[in-house]
Amino acid sequence: MPTRRHPSQRILIIGGGLAGLCAAYELQAQGHQATVLEAQKRPGGRVRTLREPIPSGLYTEAGPETIPSAHEITQHYARNFNLNLLPNGAPGMRGFYHVRGKRIMPGASAEWPFELSDDERRMGMAGLRLKYLDPANQQAIDAGFDRDPVRALAPFDQRTPGAWLRSLGASPAAADLLTLAARGRTPGRLNACPTCAANCGFAMVAQAVSPALPILDDF
Repeated sequence: MPTRRHPSQRILIIGGGLAGLCAAYELQAQGHQATVLEAQKRPGGRVRTLREPIPSGLYTEAGPETIPSAHEITQHYARNFNLNLLPNGAPGMRGFYHVRGKRIMPGASAEWPFELSDDERRMGMAGLRLKYLDPANQQAIDAGFDRDPVRALAPFDQRTPGAWLRSLGASPAAADLLTLAARGRTPGRLNACPTCAANCGFAMVAQAVSPALPILDDF
């Protein structure tokens, strides 16, 4: 952060999740006095590691389990605090998707339970990504995603991912399929908020800086 040029302040931060904790950390590094208010009995927000009643040396994650490479800010703090990051792949294991009550094995022959058009079904997931997501990735790169992700992703904040994909010609079903990992509980209804994108990486466009991470592999 830039050097503070004004008198230090007493600052109240509502919420002790990762965002609140990071804000307090950075403000205190600038010489401010930060107080964090948290409604729960523990900090961390939705990030929670359970170590009891699990046998000694073992643990499980009750919240997010991975930090994708697109999450640059999260990885920055992990490095800053010398946290050991481990690859989450399991050698010899195959991943699968659980979509609408069906188990889908990845591959060109995957039969997605969506009412895709004939052309979309022939393209498959890889073809849909190539047609709709790759150009957006390049647009974000050209706009300076690595230097200022908020500014680079601002054009995508005008509509939800589903509406954006439909504006490009994708069917509603294809839009639902492509936004599976990016939306929440409602199909196609996640805003591409640039502030959130800077922290978490809008899953469909932040791929520009981490193309090796398939969107749906977050499942």
